[in-house]
Amino acid sequence: MHQRQPHASHGSLPGLSADEPLRWDGSAPTDVDFLAIGGGFAGLMTALRVHEALPTARIAVIERRPLAAPGVAYGSCHGAHLLNVPAERMGARAERPAEFLEWLRGTSDGTVAGSAFVPRAAFGRYLNELFRDRLGQNANVELIRDDVLGVATHPDGAVTVTLASGARIRARNAVLAIGLPAAGAPWEDRTEFVAPGALVADPWEPGALEAPRDAPVLIVGSGLTAIDAVLGLRRNGHRGSITLVSRHGRLPCPHAPAGEPAFAFDEPLPGLPVARILGLVRRGIRERARAGLGWHAVIDAIRPQTVAIWQSWSRRERERFLARLRPFWEVHRHRAPVEVLSEISALQAAGTLELVRGDLSLAVGEPDGRVRVTVETLDGAVRTTRAITVRRLINCCGPAMDLARSKDALIRALLARGIATVDAHGLGFRADARARLLPRSATPANLYLVGALRRGDLWESTAIPELRGQAAAVAANVVSVLQAPVSVAAPSAATTGAKEPPKRLPRRDATASPPAALVPLFAKLDAYDGPIPYERLVEIMQEHPVSAADLGDTIQVDGGAYVRTLVFEREHIEVLVMAWLPGQRSPIHDHAGSGCAVRVVAGTAYERLYAKDEDGFAVPTGDRVLQPGGVTGAFDDEIHSLGNAVAAPAPPSSILVTIHAYSPPLRPTRKYDERPAGELSVAGRA
Repeated sequence: MHQRQPHASHGSLPGLSADEPLRWDGSAPTDVDFLAIGGGFAGLMTALRVHEALPTARIAVIERRPLAAPGVAYGSCHGAHLLNVPAERMGARAERPAEFLEWLRGTSDGTVAGSAFVPRAAFGRYLNELFRDRLGQNANVELIRDDVLGVATHPDGAVTVTLASGARIRARNAVLAIGLPAAGAPWEDRTEFVAPGALVADPWEPGALEAPRDAPVLIVGSGLTAIDAVLGLRRNGHRGSITLVSRHGRLPCPHAPAGEPAFAFDEPLPGLPVARILGLVRRGIRERARAGLGWHAVIDAIRPQTVAIWQSWSRRERERFLARLRPFWEVHRHRAPVEVLSEISALQAAGTLELVRGDLSLAVGEPDGRVRVTVETLDGAVRTTRAITVRRLINCCGPAMDLARSKDALIRALLARGIATVDAHGLGFRADARARLLPRSATPANLYLVGALRRGDLWESTAIPELRGQAAAVAANVVSVLQAPVSVAAPSAATTGAKEPPKRLPRRDATASPPAALVPLFAKLDAYDGPIPYERLVEIMQEHPVSAADLGDTIQVDGGAYVRTLVFEREHIEVLVMAWLPGQRSPIHDHAGSGCAVRVVAGTAYERLYAKDEDGFAVPTGDRVLQPGGVTGAFDDEIHSLGNAVAAPAPPSSILVTIHAYSPPLRPTRKYDERPAGELSVAGRA
């Protein structure tokens, strides 16, 4: 485990240059190659990735409420608000996690420790500079201040959005990256005669944390947002009493002490029931306590497996977690810097901050402008009521937990038209393995989903490490759609309906020395104890460039069929190198339970995508052309065919080389025939 330096507090960073926010004054084009709906980190990062891969692509980003920096966390923050992740891990790109730290050291007049929790405003400046220099000053990119009121999809996969200004934009590809809508204020239908100025529904609105100096304040919530509100009030000169009221009455836990060793579970967690995982966590914490170590590393060991665990659980297991363990997970997973919690503890010790476990029951306005709040408190199994008189109520309850009941106009429109569907628990929108929004019926359009709205499918979908990986994966899919084929051998009945399975050379010994250039890739894949989440598998393949020279004699060809050579194998993962001569293609198939990420090493790959119709047949839905460095993939029952884009006859030098990672290892796949009329039927299992 990386040995952290002692934590450093950086309430300010001397020498940082003045901030210049993005300018959202672009005009709406009628037609673009890529459209980002949402101008926070997720939307802008996806747009940046597309622009870097295809500089000539026409791009538009729409943001309904531009802030001082991209996203509420960085654009509405106070100088006292710190990041919850050390600076050394906050780079905007997965392949350069230390980029933010390098930027800090280059713009500050002092050395910033990699383990420091620096102000969120500094990260906002970094993002402003990154996106301003690469997007904001490019003629092919429009940054537009407007609101998307409606979305329509088309049979060719394109998306048309209608804006509040009346403009319409048609996009070949689009991403929805608007974050989670806030929960309704907890005092809705529970107030009487309260002056509007006493109620703050959104703590990030301008002026929300500017209360009279001695005014008593009640904050509903006790998580990270509530802590931000307390610090913001104090930095703005407030000195009155503050009461935090939450159902569970818990503050976030502190980050781990510096230098503690990592922890590893004895068995993979995906597939285990909630109770079993809880037992393993408790046992791990007890073992570390006996060694004089903290619990933090046990929770950290869950993090790489979280998505796989969530996806392996049944609906009943997820409901059990949400009902019983979610509050405990939240406070242990989403931690606060030690120096921040020390300040909160000092306020509690001084008697100016109180934490109450309970629910707001009623708020009644008084003639002098004060508000008498009735709180139902819970002490053990005993419920009582308590009256607290304040001058300001601030809602810090966080995002809505039931998306189907959201009041957000765009979310309601997407659900009403059937363009989007929610998961069984209402946590977020459903998406397929390529992150395309799943409609109520029909084939998914080129409308992708990035960010917190993927919570229902992934659970972990809010922190920068997750968002930058999702943005990179979606951008890779968008780029593959936009790349024009040069000499494409479209699949035909003769090539896709082949009855003979492709050749696989004898497996290489997985314990033998692999190609040296692939060792870092294999190490990252081997770090997982169980199946690797599909999005992470794609991200890992994107992070590791591979050349044909790196693969050496693992590239082997055969005139009869493409060749697959095993180069790495574990219980949860296998990696194969495949070599394709001109005209060679795979059958139409799915992966029957495995996730697959494919990176093009040399040549040009052509992929055709399919979907099952109502009769259970597979029909073509789209094509992709991938150049070297391009990454694609498929998950479970997604149907596709892959092969060399160069048609035969052609020089043997027009070889296609790809590297494939399967997790879990590939099982027998279902193979499909494409009939001359275009209808597909299941032909059996390969």
